[in-house]
Order: sequence, then C-alpha cells, then structure tokens
Amino acid sequence: MTKLKTSTAYKSKATNYEVTIIAEYTRVLNVVAVDEEEAKEIAENRTRAKTAVMTRLGYSIGDVEAIDAQEKEFIGLNYGYRSRAQKRKGTSPNTGVDDSL
Repeated sequence: MTKLKTSTAYKSKATNYEVTIIAEYTRVLNVVAVDEEEAKEIAENRTRAKTAVMTRLGYSIGDVEAIDAQEKEFIGLNYGYRSRAQKRKGTSPNTGVDDSL
C-alpha cells in the first residue's frame, strides 16, 4: 500500500496555493415525521441549521440531498427504547404485559 502524499518533498522550490475542493459525506439522522417527504425535509433543514462548527473549520454548506427515508417501528412514547428495568423484567414498555414468551 502506498503512502498518501500530504506535503511536498521539495519545500525550497514550493509555492503557496489556495485550493477549493468539494467533499461529500453521508450522515444518518433519526427524525419523527408523518411521512417520508416530511422526514426528508426535516433532516435537510436540521443539516442546514447546524453548520456553525463546519463554518468555523472553513467549510461552506453546499448541496444537501436526502437519499432515503425508511419508517422505523414505533413502540410507545420512548421511541422504541426499553428501560433497563423493562429489559430485565421482559415487560412491554407501554402495557406492562409480559412479552418474553
């Protein structure tokens, strides 16, 4: 495997350059929405609203595109997460009914 070049070997002959690059990244967000379209809209808006850190690091937000939205199973008001006590007892988070069978 070759080593990636991150600086020049000829510093005495080197000149400064300002280079603009476009780098894409993928991020998965969990949102609560009534349908896929609203979920995508909320995720895009959250991404655009949270750019302060990226701006300080020299990044400028460009194209934001929601690729996919999949409905997740909803179990009660805790969004599908059981408390540790419920996991130990084997009870349902909403009804308290034993579902360990």
